[in-house]
Amino acid sequence: MAEDGKIFTILYQLAEMDDSATIAGIRRLIHLIPTDSDISDSLDSVGYTSPPAAADASPKMSPRINKKMRLPKSDDTLEKSFDASAPGMCPFRVLYNLEVLSSRI
Repeated sequence: MAEDGKIFTILYQLAEMDDSATIAGIRRLIHLIPTDSDISDSLDSVGYTSPPAAADASPKMSPRINKKMRLPKSDDTLEKSFDASAPGMCPFRVLYNLEVLSSRI
């Protein structure tokens, strides 16, 4: 049910209602189902494609961070995920995104 992503669209729309009991129920429910794949994929795209290899004893052979190791422009992804005024976002969704990020740290 949660894997197709439609459930999150419905829950996000319900969370835009200004009913505190509804929002509390949605928060309890959203913690019981798997993470929204959209935010999970967005957070996965931020950072390195793979961790650097272990360094050898020689400084010449130690790994360097280069442009090939980075994914393209992750600033936009973070900005969209945590900006409540962005299109399609609401404070509830930003809070959920922050909770997902916090669980990964």
